Amino acid sequence: MVEGTTAYRFTGTAPTEWTWTKSGAATRGVADKTLSIDIDANLLPARAATAAVVLRALSADYQTVLATLPPAPAKAVDLSDNAAPTASDRNDADAATFTATARQDGTDLVIKVEAAAPADLNTVLLFFDNDGDAKTGFAPPADPRFGFEMMIQGGSLSSHAGPGRDAWAWTTVSPVKQTIDGKTAEIRFNASLLKSSNLKMAAWQMSPDWQTKTNSFPQAADGKAATADVRIDATKLRAATSSVDMPLAPVHANAALPPRQRFAEAKSYACYYGAAQVGSISHVDAAILHIPAMTQENVKTLNKVGVVTIGYISVGEDETVRVANGKGFDGKASWYFDKDHDGKPDANGVWGSYYANAADPEWRADRVAQAKLLCDPAGYGFQGIFLDTIETVDAYPASRAGMIKLVEELRAALPDKVIVINRGFSLLKESAVSGNIDGLMYESFTSSYDFDTKRYIRFLPQDMDATRATMVSNVMPAMKEFKLKVLALDYTQPDQADRIQEDFDRAASFGMLPAVSSISLDMVYDTSKVVAKPDEKFLAVQATPASMQAKLTEARNGFPAGTIIQPSSCFMGYQVATVVDGIADHRTLIWTKAAWASAEQDGTAQSLLFQLPQAVSGGKLKITFAYDNKAWFPSRDFTIETSADGTTWKSIAHPTANSSNEFTCPLPTEPIGQLRITQSPGGGSTERPNLMWVQQVTLTP
Repeated sequence: MVEGTTAYRFTGTAPTEWTWTKSGAATRGVADKTLSIDIDANLLPARAATAAVVLRALSADYQTVLATLPPAPAKAVDLSDNAAPTASDRNDADAATFTATARQDGTDLVIKVEAAAPADLNTVLLFFDNDGDAKTGFAPPADPRFGFEMMIQGGSLSSHAGPGRDAWAWTTVSPVKQTIDGKTAEIRFNASLLKSSNLKMAAWQMSPDWQTKTNSFPQAADGKAATADVRIDATKLRAATSSVDMPLAPVHANAALPPRQRFAEAKSYACYYGAAQVGSISHVDAAILHIPAMTQENVKTLNKVGVVTIGYISVGEDETVRVANGKGFDGKASWYFDKDHDGKPDANGVWGSYYANAADPEWRADRVAQAKLLCDPAGYGFQGIFLDTIETVDAYPASRAGMIKLVEELRAALPDKVIVINRGFSLLKESAVSGNIDGLMYESFTSSYDFDTKRYIRFLPQDMDATRATMVSNVMPAMKEFKLKVLALDYTQPDQADRIQEDFDRAASFGMLPAVSSISLDMVYDTSKVVAKPDEKFLAVQATPASMQAKLTEARNGFPAGTIIQPSSCFMGYQVATVVDGIADHRTLIWTKAAWASAEQDGTAQSLLFQLPQAVSGGKLKITFAYDNKAWFPSRDFTIETSADGTTWKSIAHPTANSSNEFTCPLPTEPIGQLRITQSPGGGSTERPNLMWVQQVTLTP
């Protein structure tokens, strides 16, 4: 199937399932009333010689089929001349243009891959033989001469975790930074993650369906795939940038005090979901840890040293779909959400988990049992629990009351244990929550990781203001009233010393305990020499309307080049340029690129201002509101105004009960130089009344 600009392959187990996996990209063009779609024929299974093609036109909500062409039978298309080249029939020029080289840049290993065409980079696998032994590691069924311990596919470095050497099963170790420029890709990651200074590398180019190796580098004299030696200078890997463990710390001076008191007095902490750096963890006062990576033995070692060990537990999402009580749909557990009513649990697309309803008493009982198991001295013996995904209540308000009750139940079950929640800011005004927890982690406070571009980012000024506003309105009052310990967790690369210093300084300015890590939380950085310095500049507003604006370098959506779009504010992660990006289908985009959203503030009007480089007259203005999680979010009460010079404004439309996903109104015939869309305070969608959420704004003749 092709939807938007993406080709998908059906992976369901029954014909009635709507289950698809992305298989490639499609080129989509629209000219007047003509739609053209181009895809690589090799994306079709088994390089079919013929295919049946059907076109379906759907309603805007994708729920109703409006037309099917041809009605019957399906159109047959001849694909016999579109077979992909195999390793045996490619020419020498193809082989010569596929290369992979590796070099060390300080603490990073940088791999450069060059292909014959940009599309060839979409299906490249990089394999690493870490121990130089072909008899260990993954043995590709098609070429078992090799033994690979690690692999890079897309934006992730993974280690082989299969039950057998031929099993395609991998565990993510860390994201990698990947930059593509035409036919060249550069992949950069921390060299210490390979845990070897002397290894071998191979690059394989696969067919679009990932089933056939079409090219490889390097190659032996007989044309068969081979491996290249890679040398890493371990002396260039600083302790702060590697996963090398430190010696075990001496017993902490306050080790005999109760865990909740020691947590309240903590001056340092770490969040670590790995297993190897127990010595490094022993030097901090508190640590959030994840099982099964962290073993019972290691937890007990840290407890003896005096570290407050806090075990991870998810309270708003389930890691897998379980049968459990079997009372839910399709014989599964009763606690899963199905907001779109498709008969399947709603999934978190980033982490592959499933949203759970805390209003279900059996889910709460399951979570309390898991928490008691984590803290049982006969088992792991954690001295506290870390409640992740608690902010599911923001997306599923029906679980809010149940989540509050779950926190109460956890405190009753674990009266002497530390309880820390991850974010969950909207719950802090509930004394039943703030009064029963010891602390809160503010994940991604100053720096974070962009899963779309697969790179570490420093927040923009408007994002800084968003985290500041949350601290001022939600977190700091709870800090003061309930004496909460607030932790800041930022994501940076370990060699970004300036960014780490800023992360620490900004956190300290708000009275928070800082820490930094990789997005996979698989390394403990040595920040013992980083001294946090509070600075009042971080307490002030960072963004201005001018700093948030976007200027068109070319005509888009009917707006001429040079048009300036200025928002009143931006919700964290969003940028205003999205509203004129001209992309026809935003539903395939990551949430930050799918729309623009204002800050979500009570009693505040929000707006979009368009300043035109030259006056226009006549035509129509079309607003398409945001679509998220299979639901539309139209503004209900808003005003559209025009002005010739920005001083005198004329209202041309003021709907007060809009429910349409799109709104179109005619523009005045007299010339206008500026246009403004203002949402009244509380005039957003029924679900998010204080949020102005817009997908596209378009001018048409």
